Amino acid sequence: MDLRELRAFLVVAAELSFRRAAERLHMSQPPLSRLIAGLERDLRVRLLDRSTRSVSLTAAGALLFREGPAVLERAEALESRVRERGRRSGQPLRIGLSTAGFATWVPERIARFEAQGEGRGVELTSNVPDRLLRDLQLGRLDAVCAEMADEEAPGLERWVVAEDAIGVLLPATHRLARRRALRLRDLEGETFVVHPRHEHAHLYESQQRALRAAGIRYRIVTKRPDESCPILVARGKGLLLAAPSFVRTRASNTRFLPLREPALTHRVALLWRGERASPELTALLDSLRRGAPRRGVARSR
Repeated sequence: MDLRELRAFLVVAAELSFRRAAERLHMSQPPLSRLIAGLERDLRVRLLDRSTRSVSLTAAGALLFREGPAVLERAEALESRVRERGRRSGQPLRIGLSTAGFATWVPERIARFEAQGEGRGVELTSNVPDRLLRDLQLGRLDAVCAEMADEEAPGLERWVVAEDAIGVLLPATHRLARRRALRLRDLEGETFVVHPRHEHAHLYESQQRALRAAGIRYRIVTKRPDESCPILVARGKGLLLAAPSFVRTRASNTRFLPLREPALTHRVALLWRGERASPELTALLDSLRRGAPRRGVARSR
């Protein structure tokens, strides 16, 4: 049984919709349908009854939906142990970075670490924060540099490497664009561009809490996987709450204004599994600490 096909099936079975499942998996529907067809072919049984309007589980599909998560969990645990053993055999360190992580000083210092031959090499990968955190917890990554909330990483070591105040990106023609700074209550009735909750849960929840606390009415537009939040703002689809580093390359027909009330903070942290830190990862962390900018934002616990 192909684990990729099993993961795809479990998402389709949970959603009972190929469209919603494809969105969650960040893929189009045709390849998703091929994964399900491949699984059914391997198992020689139909798992889903499909029509133009609905998707339902067959008896065999219901059994796999019930038992499949345990199979997948055991397989992923085995994969984690194998990867851990492989790292001990001299494989490069794998560091995951979100878009915000790439905007910090960390990638440059990692490149310097490699250039000086201080370790066995580093492989960088990029993804959304929630997926990076999951891969870290499964042992597929040695460390992650991404925006994270304190409650999101139980059992992980955390070092805040960048901290910035969140502001508002808005079209240059917006009624508030000439202001020097904004308050959330100034944004009554506005539309906000947001990342999908399933790929950026911390950012989504923290922004929703702040907007609700401000007591304003608002609407949201969720970006699709092939879209960019700053570009949606430039197209007049809504406003964006973000850190300055995230909109550093913003379009010329947009403005970025500080948010004065309430003051919202954007933190980017380096996270790793302390009890499994290899000597090579420890060496990299020591090198990063030596090269960290002295701005009072880097702290570890």
